[in-house]
Amino acid sequence: MSVKIEIQGTVLQLGTPKESKGGYISQETIIHVPDIEKMEYSDDFNIEWNQKGIENLRSKSIQDGDLVNVTAYLSGRKYKKETEDFLRAFNPFKGFKIDKVEQETKVYEDLTPFPMLDKVENESDNPFS
Repeated sequence: MSVKIEIQGTVLQLGTPKESKGGYISQETIIHVPDIEKMEYSDDFNIEWNQKGIENLRSKSIQDGDLVNVTAYLSGRKYKKETEDFLRAFNPFKGFKIDKVEQETKVYEDLTPFPMLDKVENESDNPFS
């Protein structure tokens, strides 16, 4: 069973598509998720994309530095090295969907601390005039 997750962050490294010996094509992308309070606690996630995901990255023109929403699945596989007596787990994030986040730019220069008063259209509506 895979676990679905959603991540919003900045593309640190897009990576390039690579083909394995078996013909499987994948691409890794590193997504940076900043911690609001302390940057040293920020997270970086490696997202692995298959062929459809790579096409999605291209069609959306995703580049390093873009703010994105990523939907991925956390999957897990066990493996054991021949030289060790214990099991290990491999837990990749498999990318499913990616969208750019359009950042809104608002001009706050002319606004007062009271937004309701900024919307007054007619001066006669103001009880203090």
